[in-house]
Amino acid sequence: MFNQIKNISKFTPKEKIDEMLGYSLFQLETLPVYYYGNGFFVAYTSKKFQVECNVRMEYGEEGMYAVSVYHFSDVEMLKANFGVKSFDETNVKYFTCESIEGGVAYGQTFKDIQKMRLKDQFSNSYMEGERRRLVDGKMSVINLFITCGSYTFFFYGKSKNSLLSGFEYVLNE
Repeated sequence: MFNQIKNISKFTPKEKIDEMLGYSLFQLETLPVYYYGNGFFVAYTSKKFQVECNVRMEYGEEGMYAVSVYHFSDVEMLKANFGVKSFDETNVKYFTCESIEGGVAYGQTFKDIQKMRLKDQFSNSYMEGERRRLVDGKMSVINLFITCGSYTFFFYGKSKNSLLSGFEYVLNE
């Protein structure tokens, strides 16, 4: 299913994706994120856009346009990433491919993926960091991440030994 999803173009209307993948099983609370089965969620935007000089310039008609795909190793990681409390967990499954991309796979740590030298391959788009969120009045680390190319890999924990917990794939135009 992931190979089929990777071939979807950015800003494909939701109706076309529903035709290709089947209707989404549910929406994540009030977020524009829909579950399509096999652990895959597609995120949508209401307007097409391009970014110029760090400014988002919207164009076209209102609608539901695909922008990225998410997958998580388990339900708790999904809830942590999107900040959702609950949703219908029926049919949420693990990623079944051996490799997500270029040898990156669930079961690897932040440190393992750092050693893969993705920085050399994606020098213009490689970034490592930590994401924080306000929790009980304090900024807390939610996850570590590595962004390279069209992927952002999520590692829930503060240690470089944290396991890969999910990823986002930004659709190509």
